[in-house]
Amino acid sequence: MPKAPLPAQITIVLFAVLAIVYGASVIRLTEDSSGTRHAVPGQLVVVMMHSSWTSLQSSDTSVVAPISVSLTPITRGYFLALKPGKAWLQGYDDPCPVTMVERCMAPVRGWGVGIEVWPG
Repeated sequence: MPKAPLPAQITIVLFAVLAIVYGASVIRLTEDSSGTRHAVPGQLVVVMMHSSWTSLQSSDTSVVAPISVSLTPITRGYFLALKPGKAWLQGYDDPCPVTMVERCMAPVRGWGVGIEVWPG
């Protein structure tokens, strides 16, 4: 199983320690999650999908920034709430690559959860 690069691992551990010390909980999301979650600056958001997805990203990286995103073999993302505002964590999966000569009939999957960051 591939691991995140060492600097990303160190960053994740440091933010996790800060979250524990300051009492901020980690927001855990899966592909079954929906709606909006509330966070405070410095809070860690962890996204764990059940399979690999084509993309996982934040709509506004100045509000919720990616620390480490791995798409295969299982999509995992670590994001950090930075400042007050709202961002969508979005993922999509297209099982039929555009390079295929004949398009397959498998549907594209989409996922999204809103993260509203409030002042701490």
